[in-house]
Amino acid sequence: MCAQRTVIMAFSPDSTALDLAGPMDVFAEANTLLGPQDGYRFLLVSAQPGPVRLCNGSHVLPDLCCEEAIGNYDVVLV
Repeated sequence: MCAQRTVIMAFSPDSTALDLAGPMDVFAEANTLLGPQDGYRFLLVSAQPGPVRLCNGSHVLPDLCCEEAIGNYDVVLV
């Protein structure tokens, strides 16, 4: 049995929604197969705190800003 792993993904203003949704969906699907204890915790990170505007005009609220994202992570996507 494995422990839950943490994935962080950095994104910037004007990113596409697909750039975020694709990786998020991959890890969400893995979680359905592995179960919550053995799956992935997925966090979005941006340079600025607060909502970030994507290229399609929608806004995404990151889990952390870069200054808060200090630590060890199992997977880092940039």
